[in-house]
Amino acid sequence: MERREGLVIDDTFPEGIEPFEELCRSLSETVVETLVRLHAVDLHEAGLEDLGKPEGFLGGQVKG
Repeated sequence: MERREGLVIDDTFPEGIEPFEELCRSLSETVVETLVRLHAVDLHEAGLEDLGKPEGFLGGQVKG
């Protein structure tokens, strides 16, 4: 993981940026393409198979 410079866009655009249809479409497509790439990562090949919640975590949260 590395630090990346950029803007966080949530429910409003940063000051000085006026949203228009093509900008919004491009941002949406970029988000979807990024999620597709992330979901294509092989967890074992990347050494990430131990990342996440251990077995039984969700059940423990529900019972708690």
